[in-house]
Amino acid sequence: MGRLQEDAAAKRWRKWLPWLVASNYVLIPLGYCAKPWASFVGWEYGALIIRLRRDFLKQKGKDYGTVGFTLGHLIVLSKHGDNPLVQTHELHHCEQQEASGLTGLVVGLACLASGQPWWASALLWALTPAAMYLSASAVAWMRGEDKYRGNFWEEGARAMAGRGCKQR
Repeated sequence: MGRLQEDAAAKRWRKWLPWLVASNYVLIPLGYCAKPWASFVGWEYGALIIRLRRDFLKQKGKDYGTVGFTLGHLIVLSKHGDNPLVQTHELHHCEQQEASGLTGLVVGLACLASGQPWWASALLWALTPAAMYLSASAVAWMRGEDKYRGNFWEEGARAMAGRGCKQR
């Protein structure tokens, strides 16, 4: 995977790419609040990764069906979170967020240049990644596919992980 074998130019950009996604300005600081429930909170490959402690998951008495999820550049991993295929899958979502964050920023700046209020531009920037994910789910549903598995963001992340992620 390209992300795991970065060259020097990519490493220079890596520290700036997460800040293209507007939601990261809120999510990343909140991620550090998870330390009491996590066995690890730290930066890996340009994302803040939180690995939930197994005793915390057992204490809640629930079998979480998900092994991880991504919000912006905040990755929360539960069971099987140490699996490199799961991490590759979730890191691919970070790349998707970067691209949609850049799209939102460009559209927001165009909105601002057209004389719209600054808050409308900021809202476009902040909501574009979520809108793109939700619209991909809607398209999958309209095609008669599963809203999650048929979503092209998920298909791309599973393909990037070599289809090694367990599909339910």
